[in-house]
Amino acid sequence: MILAACRPVSTSKNQTCDTLLATPLQAHVGQTTTLEEFIDAVEKTYGIPHATISTNSRDSGGWFASWDQDGLKYGVLSRNGRTVDQIGIEYELNGVTVGQFLDCTHSPPEWYWAAYGSNPPITGIRYAFDLYFPAEGLVATGTGSDHRQQTPPPLTNKSVISRVFIGVRDSLPALYQQRWGNALEDVRTSLRPVPWSGSLEAVRFVEDREMGW
Repeated sequence: MILAACRPVSTSKNQTCDTLLATPLQAHVGQTTTLEEFIDAVEKTYGIPHATISTNSRDSGGWFASWDQDGLKYGVLSRNGRTVDQIGIEYELNGVTVGQFLDCTHSPPEWYWAAYGSNPPITGIRYAFDLYFPAEGLVATGTGSDHRQQTPPPLTNKSVISRVFIGVRDSLPALYQQRWGNALEDVRTSLRPVPWSGSLEAVRFVEDREMGW
């Protein structure tokens, strides 16, 4: 379940692929791991003391663990308390770009979704994109807004990613349901990912007036 070694990337805080994708922890996703075992793995991997890792137990027996490191926010969910279901990492203000993210993956995304819409009562638009890597169990998301333009900027290597979801490697429908909690066949067409266009320049944002932007 672990990604192959990635070359370091330079960000505003000099994060590496191991921190941007929680690479050393990916082996736990989809596997039987107790909360205590997972916290031990976090401490061993990143040198983070137990006391700085926040944990919450759920009535269902599941648990959620979270911590901050180098300006990134990590969250890990186990719904049943026995299996790690997903890891989420918030990049937000750290300036992690599409180019930097793609330097950490095996290949370009297999699927993508990109849309925009008006942002009433504020003038301008909001836009968002998701990059899907089913073979890696990854979904990268970026969002933005523009108060002056009526169409979003093109997707480039400098476009900013705000968060990444790390789940079990599987098919697109399985990864989509892991990420969003909805079956892919049940969502409207404008929300469904489309095959990768071959290059960032070929990505097209579609207008979606039903998003409730």
